[in-house]
Amino acid sequence: MIIKYFNLFDGSLEFHDDKIIIFDKAEKRRISRFLSIITCLIYSITTLIRGYQRHDNINLWFGLILTVIWCLVIILERKEFQRQEREILLSNINQVKFSIDRLDGSVIAKILKTNGSQRKIKLTQEYNQDFDFKNLLLEHKIRID
Repeated sequence: MIIKYFNLFDGSLEFHDDKIIIFDKAEKRRISRFLSIITCLIYSITTLIRGYQRHDNINLWFGLILTVIWCLVIILERKEFQRQEREILLSNINQVKFSIDRLDGSVIAKILKTNGSQRKIKLTQEYNQDFDFKNLLLEHKIRID
C-alpha cells in the first residue's frame, strides 16, 4: 500500500509500508556515462596504436597519456557503473543523508544501505516535500543525517 508519493527531479518515488520504489532515469544515465567513457578509451587506444605504427612520438605520448587517464577514470568510477536498484526495502536502509545541490538549490537524498551500496535521489523544490520525506523516514526509525 502506498503511504506517500513524491516527485523527483527526473521521476517519482513511492513510499510504501515496507519499501521505497524509485522511478527515475538513473539506468539511462549510467549507460550513457559508461558508453562515453568507453568511447574515449577506444579513441585513446587507437591514437596510441597509430603513434606506434607510424613512429610518431606526439601521437604515441598523447595516446599513452589519454589511455592512462581514462583507465584511472574507469577505476575511480567503478561504483557508478553498478546497477541502480529501483526497489529498496526499508529494512535494508542504514541511514539517509540529505544535502543541498549547489547548482539549483534542490535537496539530494543519499540512501545508504546495509550492504554498503548507496542510491542518490534528487527531490524537487516543492514546498515541504523534503520535510515530509524526513518525517516518513523517522516514523520508520531510519537514521537521518
